[in-house]
Parts: sequence; structure tokens; C-alpha cells
Amino acid sequence: MRLVVREKVWQRILMNYQWCKDLYGEVIARHFYEKVKRNIDRLIVFPFIGRREELLAHRPYDYRSLSIHSHFRLIYHVDEAKSEIHVVDFWDTRQDPESLVEGLAEE
Repeated sequence: MRLVVREKVWQRILMNYQWCKDLYGEVIARHFYEKVKRNIDRLIVFPFIGRREELLAHRPYDYRSLSIHSHFRLIYHVDEAKSEIHVVDFWDTRQDPESLVEGLAEE
């Protein structure tokens, strides 16, 4: 399967990496980034590893979420016809759940 990651996902990952680096230092930030990257790579091998995201059940795609950390989830859907995995959000679970729904308004 081919992985398609939205630009805003990389921006959010890098923003959180920088925040982590400023607060906890380079080693912890690097560990955070590597954990995110490992989980993104796992999606290629196991595209249905994430659970169905109930907050997005009314959407046309079968959105799934993969927990990266207690505060972050990768939101994605699988297009089996095209053999693609679309990572559409890197969501901070401490936010209002409506922010996830609103963040995918253009989907």
C-alpha cells in the first residue's frame, strides 16, 4: 500500500516535536518523533490496525485512529481500490472532540 500523508499532518507533528524539544529537551523530542514515525510505518504493513473512529462514523470514509501517545492519534482511512492509506490528521486528544470533526470539514 502507498502512504499519503497530508501536509498539515507533518506540520502538526513538527509543531509538537518543537514544543516537546522546548519543554523536555532534544532526546525526549527525538524519541517522540521516532515513535510517531514508527507508527506511520506500521500502517503500511497493517493498514487496519487502528480502531474505527466513532466521532467520524457519519463520514463517507471509514476513518480509523491509531493511538501514538496518550495525547495523540493518527487519523486515517484506507482506500483499498487504490491501495492507499490516507493520513488526514494528527489529533491531540486533549482537544474538544468537535475539533476533530471540524478539522476534517474539507474531507
